[in-house]
Amino acid sequence: MRLWLALLILLIWSGADAAAQPAPERPSDDLLTRPALQAVVRARAAFALASVQDTTAVPALLDRLKDSVPLVRTDAALALGQMPPSSVPSRPLLRALSFERDTRAQRHLIEALGKTGDEASLRRLLRLGPPPDRNPAVALTLARYGMRGITDSTATAWLVEHLSADDPWTRRNAAYAMGRVESLMAGRAEVLRTALNNIAPDDPAAMHLLGALGTVGTATDGSRAAEWLR
Repeated sequence: MRLWLALLILLIWSGADAAAQPAPERPSDDLLTRPALQAVVRARAAFALASVQDTTAVPALLDRLKDSVPLVRTDAALALGQMPPSSVPSRPLLRALSFERDTRAQRHLIEALGKTGDEASLRRLLRLGPPPDRNPAVALTLARYGMRGITDSTATAWLVEHLSADDPWTRRNAAYAMGRVESLMAGRAEVLRTALNNIAPDDPAAMHLLGALGTVGTATDGSRAAEWLR
């Protein structure tokens, strides 16, 4: 018993002595002063704000759309797209999009407009004319506008035209928009039939066109839909 007590006292004594010794200073590696790491920190901060949805951060995020690093601009645009629509002004997003050359940043700016933009920004986006390889993102953004009750004849005409686009994902997203937004599909059963007749059964747009036609079509479209079961 005395032996165990002596060992315990010795252990406490040695621990206290070690605690009394100052910890050696870690040599400075200047990591936080390196531009590349600073950019990663800014990007991660913007990405985190996408989850927090703190509207007081909107001005800082808008400022990061002018960052010299594409990753930071991309994550800032992503975060802005997660904010309540009324808290994000559309003009800075459109201005950033007009100058942006990074494809991922472009896509997230277009997405943010669809989630937060107003009717005026919808028209400006289409007038801006993003590059053709951004058309899938534009089609999906027009769907997002429409699901928030924002659309107009220009957007509808753009979607109808791109139901026959060469790119399958542009076709798919245009068909998705038509199938999700009642005001877009209303009165356009013949447009949907024509688009459906011009695509293959395995086309990614097919299921959305069939869904839209099932909503606005007539009884005769039932046999058309049945043909796609074969």
